[in-house]
Amino acid sequence: MKALIQKRGMAMLLAMFMAAQSWQLAVPSGAEASGALPAGWTAATMNGTSTGTAIVKQEASSYSSGQFRMEAVDGKQQSVSGEANGDTVYFLYLPVEGDFTITARIASVDGPPNGSAINSHSRVALMVKNGVSNTSASFTASYFPSVTEPDTGTLGYYRRFATNNSGSNPGGVTAPVYLKLQKSGNTFTAAYSADGETYNNPYTTHPDTGTMTSGTLNVGLAVTHASAVFDHVKIINASGGIVFDSTSANPDPEQGTAPDTPAGLQAVAGNQQVSLSWLPVDRADTYTVSQSTYQGGPYTVLQSGIAGTAYVDTAVSNGTTYYYVVRAVNAYGESGNSIEQSATPDEAAVVVPVGSITVSSLGGSAITVLGGTLQMQADVLPSHASNATVTWSVYEADGFTATDKAVISASGLLQAAKDGTVLVVAQAVDGSGVQGSMAITITGQKAPGIPEDVDGSQVVDVGDLGIVAGLFGLTSGSPNWEAYKTADVNQDNIINELDLRLVADKIE
Repeated sequence: MKALIQKRGMAMLLAMFMAAQSWQLAVPSGAEASGALPAGWTAATMNGTSTGTAIVKQEASSYSSGQFRMEAVDGKQQSVSGEANGDTVYFLYLPVEGDFTITARIASVDGPPNGSAINSHSRVALMVKNGVSNTSASFTASYFPSVTEPDTGTLGYYRRFATNNSGSNPGGVTAPVYLKLQKSGNTFTAAYSADGETYNNPYTTHPDTGTMTSGTLNVGLAVTHASAVFDHVKIINASGGIVFDSTSANPDPEQGTAPDTPAGLQAVAGNQQVSLSWLPVDRADTYTVSQSTYQGGPYTVLQSGIAGTAYVDTAVSNGTTYYYVVRAVNAYGESGNSIEQSATPDEAAVVVPVGSITVSSLGGSAITVLGGTLQMQADVLPSHASNATVTWSVYEADGFTATDKAVISASGLLQAAKDGTVLVVAQAVDGSGVQGSMAITITGQKAPGIPEDVDGSQVVDVGDLGIVAGLFGLTSGSPNWEAYKTADVNQDNIINELDLRLVADKIE
């Protein structure tokens, strides 16, 4: 009980102090937890059957402010013929499909975290690997730090293909130094740069006979018996899309992720044309449509860089069946192909576009129940439109600003979250550009019986105290009182210390 009273008392004192100083609480939006690896990145410790210094111990990694920090005790790059234990390294990686280029700056190199010194097995590297087994195929562009001066060293490589070998090339290299590892078809190259702009000719080039020539490979950073900081880490895919870039000021949590595969592809035959439409994909910047005259492909790209979710193919002949797929594209890559759809153009076929959409609901134009829902419906005319599919969206009342007052499902089920007015929009996907809308008024989203829950979060906490403190002193005569009066917990037409005390007493 004493602890509870102290907690409430401290909360009350904090709130009173905030009110006296006219302070307001601020919570950063979308802040990334310091230390966590970026989305999509994975850490792997690859140890073989050896013991002692040949296996990695005390490994750790973190990511913050564009820098990867990696450390490991022991380990050994062993990508040479006859050593079955392969790469016993600490590896951070991101899966990448097909050809790629990874560049990174080795900002600093030091001894391992147990306080021991750099030794002849210490390596700091860019690595590509077919899987995460220590014996799977790999290629690395490696920095060999000097035992006496870790920031000075030699560049080398390790390869573990059908045949294996390693070697060192340029010496006298000083960190910070930029490394580049590139895959083009079946050829892997390594290069370096002092400034990250001008790279020397590749200091080593190696062809692969089939172990890593196609499919998804793991691309990233590796260390053995060292502590290292990498920054300016950038991975580019075969089409030039940025898979990852650590120099981005505020990386999106989805950064490094290609968009999902499009769903809902429809192909509607017309006279010497086929009209295609599909559902929008989150994180997609554009779409690519491909076609084949054979079921299952191979496909030929018809059009890339499509901004919308519809395309009309007019380069077709009546009587021939065409097969279509669509892919979503963003700066980080492409999705897989959608489910294939086919159509056979015919002289008698007529594509009828959507002419109008009327939006209504099965329960009126208001939601008054906490967390309540409305099933929206779209009446598409003409009734014989070739493609009557619509997509649902919800906005602020202006019809274009994103809202947090409600969400809507793909089937048109609207669910309330906050009081206010929203505009529900149904958009035709047939390329006609036709849409319909309906305004919905939302009330009752503050839980009844909890007046102290000022922000409507269903929990009484210091956030509610912060709001009351920030509005301290306002009265029913103040401008915009209707917007602020929820902070008048006891409804006496003034926001004062009594309201603060009521909220503080509810905090558990």
